[in-house]
Amino acid sequence: MRMILVQSSLLSAVGYDPGEETMVVQFQNGRYYRYNGVPADVFVSVITDPDSQGKAFNSHIKAGVYPYKEVTAEEVGVSV
Repeated sequence: MRMILVQSSLLSAVGYDPGEETMVVQFQNGRYYRYNGVPADVFVSVITDPDSQGKAFNSHIKAGVYPYKEVTAEEVGVSV
């Protein structure tokens, strides 16, 4: 999965697979999490938030709506 570097104190990089509706997030601490069932418009709203991508992530993704799992970079085939 191709990751996009972001400017955030919470997030380091994000990626998205539209076919699977899967969002992968790398946090500033280096850990990766995969969120399932994330619609494309929600992903786009997070990465294009003009104020804070981290706050948008917390509001739209981390609020508990989408099931998630910690994964390794190798598991998701991450490349930056």
